[in-house]
Amino acid sequence: MPRSLVLYTTSEIIARLKNKACDLYKDGVIKPYTLSFAHTTPAGPLRMRLTELVDDCLTGCSEGLTQADTLAYGAPPDSDVRADSFEELFEGAERFTREARLQFLSPTIVTLGGFGVPFPVLPLVFSTYIYAWNAFSPKKIPGTASLFEFIHMTGFKISCVRTPYGPAFQGWIDLEVKEGRSEEEIRTFNTLCDFAFYCGTGLHTQEGLGQTRRAAHAKQ
Repeated sequence: MPRSLVLYTTSEIIARLKNKACDLYKDGVIKPYTLSFAHTTPAGPLRMRLTELVDDCLTGCSEGLTQADTLAYGAPPDSDVRADSFEELFEGAERFTREARLQFLSPTIVTLGGFGVPFPVLPLVFSTYIYAWNAFSPKKIPGTASLFEFIHMTGFKISCVRTPYGPAFQGWIDLEVKEGRSEEEIRTFNTLCDFAFYCGTGLHTQEGLGQTRRAAHAKQ
């Protein structure tokens, strides 16, 4: 079940958690988790967001790493703490809302033919979500090739930033489903936009890249 958590701990524990998860899932083509960059907090501990696409794939890794007083999890009302089953994401997705804004909160790199692309090319962006969804969800999204034919970008504010993995993009894009599409097609679009919060976008999502959030759509 897709789940987003917030972890408060030390840089040492974060490094050990990342190494343990990397070793455990090193053979997977796609990782069942994402990690944000760690940020300092006024109270002292580092704050890091993590998501799981498979139950306990990361929280299980944290067992035995440290004593309880050096690791804590955030709780609601933190907006980053939430969980939705794949069924809930699909069944609860809007069937009439044709617009969405995706915010790329950290540097993001999508890939084409093995080469990184520092711009949110829509087929590459949505391929990320479709691939992750079909890898871990019991309910698959079929007929995905046609999806790229009826979604277009209506606006964007994108900056190019440097990363250790090459140039990346950061910012937001506004999307719209063309008129006349079926309720099922619109629901698939909204399902994937909502799912981006959990799976991230593009490469190196286990290293903090590709953090993505759906925001209120606002044309500018």
